[in-house]
Amino acid sequence: MSQEAFQDHLDRLGCDLASWPPPARDAARALLATSLEARHALEGAETLARALTAPPVEAPAGLKDRIIDKALGKTR
Repeated sequence: MSQEAFQDHLDRLGCDLASWPPPARDAARALLATSLEARHALEGAETLARALTAPPVEAPAGLKDRIIDKALGKTR
């Protein structure tokens, strides 16, 4: 499998190689064993997947009001 094909599979099928069709999964694992670029691409895809499934970050209480006040030139 070429790096380009690997990246295409990552983009279309995601970073869980277990969900890939067996021929592509086997070829991807062979590529990962020899290619630092492929390993970095997989790590990036895994990082993105974690970020997209993480719970949202809550802003501190009152932050929105402070931003609006600052934009309008108000002081509290």
